Amino acid sequence: MAAILMLPPFIAQTSGREGIIGVQTGNDVAHEDHNLNSTIPSRIMHGVRVASAAVQEPVPGITTSLHLHPNLLHLGCVEYGSGICRYGEVTRRFAPGRVFVLYPGVPHVFQASRRNPYRAFFIHVEVLGALARDLPEVIRLTDRRAEIEDQFRRMHAISGSSYSSLKLVGMLALLYADLLDISRRTAQPDERLTSIPESSMHDLLERFQSQPFEFPGIDALAKQTCMSRRSFTTMFRRMTGQSPYQLFNRLRMEHALGILSDGEMDVTRAAHCCGFANAQSFIKAFKAHFGITPLKRLKQDRKTTIVHE
Repeated sequence: MAAILMLPPFIAQTSGREGIIGVQTGNDVAHEDHNLNSTIPSRIMHGVRVASAAVQEPVPGITTSLHLHPNLLHLGCVEYGSGICRYGEVTRRFAPGRVFVLYPGVPHVFQASRRNPYRAFFIHVEVLGALARDLPEVIRLTDRRAEIEDQFRRMHAISGSSYSSLKLVGMLALLYADLLDISRRTAQPDERLTSIPESSMHDLLERFQSQPFEFPGIDALAKQTCMSRRSFTTMFRRMTGQSPYQLFNRLRMEHALGILSDGEMDVTRAAHCCGFANAQSFIKAFKAHFGITPLKRLKQDRKTTIVHE
């Protein structure tokens, strides 16, 4: 037979409040202050609530809209695949083996990889009042990766079950304690991906759209932005979805179409204006980009204009 521990009765007077006397035995608490008549679950969840514990599997290459959570702490853990997370001028790899921490009020965007989109668990924690930033923005899990990923997985699994709100808060406490322990025991490297400054990006776009329309080369562009060749090309593609030359060529072709449509120049002059050695190479590039030769495109545009008139 299991032993039952009975607490001895005691009488306690609350200081500073006359007439408030509590008598506690092993079976009950008699108290005249009914404001303290709250449940253990309500006290545990006071100030903290797990708003959601979900899993996301976005389609390849999709980017979320820029959004923020005013009163929610955002914890993310990638099971497999990859992507990036941007907030402000900071860009980070969104990949397995890490927990990502976004504090309330931080605008952010997630973008899934085109080749290998992520599957990730997201936990949103509703908090009341100011929140101390006691966790780093990225936590490398090292040898505890499987354990932490399993905690995210189990929190998602019990969502919607009976007493799930209380269970989730309890599991959150364990998860948070483990993340604090990992972040303080393990050196956490800064994994920010360098971003091309807005002013430098503006200068590049101006250069791409101006005469003499000569592509300067990756090395020159990287030097202009004070970045390594690899960092520049990686960041440029992440910011624009295209390589530097692809964007340069698109802007050059759009400029060529504009001056031809305005009747300012014939094909030969437009070719030289846009950096081509001769009309033949220009026509070839124009057709590769628009799927039609310059003259046929102009005739097509004129017919469309007449129809609308």
